[in-house]
Amino acid sequence: MRRSETRLLVCAAALAAVACSSGGGGGAGAGGDGDGGSSGSSSGGSGASNGSSGSGTGSGSAGVSLTVVSADVTSTVGGLAPTSGNFFMVVSLTLKNTGAPNALSTNPVLFAIHTSQSLDVSASPAQPSAACNASVSVASGGQSECSVAFEMPTGQTPTDLVYNDERGDTASAMLPAVPTPSAACQTYAGWFKTQPSTACMSCIENADGVNDASGAACESAATAYGNACGGTCQSMCLPFSKADPCACELSCDSPSCHMLWDTYVSCLVNTCGPQCS
Repeated sequence: MRRSETRLLVCAAALAAVACSSGGGGGAGAGGDGDGGSSGSSSGGSGASNGSSGSGTGSGSAGVSLTVVSADVTSTVGGLAPTSGNFFMVVSLTLKNTGAPNALSTNPVLFAIHTSQSLDVSASPAQPSAACNASVSVASGGQSECSVAFEMPTGQTPTDLVYNDERGDTASAMLPAVPTPSAACQTYAGWFKTQPSTACMSCIENADGVNDASGAACESAATAYGNACGGTCQSMCLPFSKADPCACELSCDSPSCHMLWDTYVSCLVNTCGPQCS
């Protein structure tokens, strides 16, 4: 990455909160990942979303079948952004009644995500496209395909989708492996929720090598990300007032770029945490 490109990366991140020195050039970004195929990524529902997807049917009580069609991390759902420190996951699912005596409700509140840290996260009020409907029930022999949004805390690893209608009908299905926002990215993004201090921006610019600082701590990480992931993600994700940049980066970037991005922001957090936190 040329120094002008590094400067653009830092200036875009600052979002005019602090004036940047003159300079221009192509910004860092990323190429697209594969389409997750989730109905939650359609227009009018969740934002851009290219997370991992897969199909899996888990175990359940007699007469209930639950399949995860896809799962995607996304920056917005129905125009809503997640609370700072959280991220949205939209799960596309199929619920079948294969002989349960009671019709199976598709009320979103009956679904939850279980994490590897032993938390159960309830459905979010945010409505993705093709959202599961509280007024719909699946009679014996029928099935419903719909989506549920979950607002996940950073640091949690989703493992299973769980269904429980509280009448004895239960099911679970394994979720596909989906990249989730790192704690370092959420910390970095949090610096720009309000106007960063001059000391904070100065530290970031020095760490990036924008000011031609000798031995800039994070310049090599910024260069690696910019060289490998040049594209449109910077302009889409770095204006922090428009979207959660961490979920946006996951939606836009390839898996290899996720790793390069996290290496870069982790360096900034370790270097400039005292000045920016």
